[in-house]
Order: sequence, then structure tokens, then C-alpha cells
Amino acid sequence: MQTFPVLLPQAVAEYHAHVYFDPATRPVAAWLREQLEHRFAVRMGRWREQPVGPHSKPMYQVAFTPELFGQVVPFLMLNRHGLDILIHP
Repeated sequence: MQTFPVLLPQAVAEYHAHVYFDPATRPVAAWLREQLEHRFAVRMGRWREQPVGPHSKPMYQVAFTPELFGQVVPFLMLNRHGLDILIHP
């Protein structure tokens, strides 16, 4: 049987949320970005108006510490208003 390294949540230094949008949903993405900036100590990435790297849609990134995970992720879940959001360490 093959083995794999065990990664523990304590090793995560930062999380990223990628907020995807299109021309029709860009106003919602802008509203959500403004809310995040005012409510949490997050680091906002720039607007990517074209797909970049593995991201097949325009997006922006939100970086936050593990201590904020329990606040930021529920906020995103409840306030995404139909936007797709990818969250990863």
C-alpha cells in the first residue's frame, strides 16, 4: 500500500478565496469585495478581468489567516449571492 505525508491544519499559514465573476455578476463581486475589506483584516488581490492560470473565469483573490477562517468562510457562504468561490490553503 502506498503512503502519503500527513498534512495537519496547523501547518497552514494562509487561506485564499477566489471569487469568480462575469460581466453580469461583477457588481455583486464588487459589493462582496467591499464588504470583505471593511469587515475583516484580509489582503485583497487585484481584479483579474480575464482567466488566468487554472482559473477559467475572471476573479479576484482574498487572502486571510487561519484565525479568520471561522469568520470569513461563513460570511462568504452567506453573502455570495450566486457567485462561485473557491477556498484553499
